[in-house]
Amino acid sequence: MSDQAKELLLDDMEPAEYLRLLIESQLYTDGLRFLAFWLPKPTAVAWACECVEKTSGEGLTPSDRTALSAALRPRVPIVERQVGWH
Repeated sequence: MSDQAKELLLDDMEPAEYLRLLIESQLYTDGLRFLAFWLPKPTAVAWACECVEKTSGEGLTPSDRTALSAALRPRVPIVERQVGWH
């Protein structure tokens, strides 16, 4: 986070309010970075994959598409994998 973004953050501030301030201050990169960490991990991964697909267009190779599909697959917790509960 930039120094400007850090200056906007207050101890009792709600995350949505902080994001709104970042956008109003035109600190878009900081806003995107904050949003990526604030979102639940599965949502952040799905959002990142969608960004890659939209910005890459037809430039994605078959292996790129396979990697994106793997990233979007639901995860089975490691304990369930180890004991065969999935």
